[in-house]
Amino acid sequence: MEKIAVQSEFTRQTIYAYFKNREELLLILFLKESLKRWVYLEKATEDWDTSVKKLEMFGMSYWEYYRKIPNYLDLALYYDNYGIPYKSMRKAILKEFYEPNIRAKTFFHNIFIQGQKDGSIRDDINVEFSLSYFCISLRAVLKEVIYLKYMKKEYFF
Repeated sequence: MEKIAVQSEFTRQTIYAYFKNREELLLILFLKESLKRWVYLEKATEDWDTSVKKLEMFGMSYWEYYRKIPNYLDLALYYDNYGIPYKSMRKAILKEFYEPNIRAKTFFHNIFIQGQKDGSIRDDINVEFSLSYFCISLRAVLKEVIYLKYMKKEYFF
């Protein structure tokens, strides 16, 4: 917190007036970047008609975003591995954090349902399970390609 205070030219006391603790500050930073990321990703998919093309463009934009802002991937993977410290967060912060996640779930749900209707996604799959597997797999493969580098970029695509 001292480093943050020095770089932001605020005192630690001022920072603590806005944030309960380090974890809350980190979650807010993650949330703010998440909102920017979603605008970027939604924009990348809006001009495409088919669900498969939307998912393809989402994947390409997802890759590009994390390549441009690798620290965001670091933070996302941190939360994937260690979870959100819910007990140390104010309820208003958690509510603000959940809203983009609900937006993301709705976004993918609509794409998968559209795909089932247009025949590009099988109509016998469970959409809720598929959404989870799609999102988890996307980030896991991205991590393997970007950090571990034993898989080629083409593997992600």
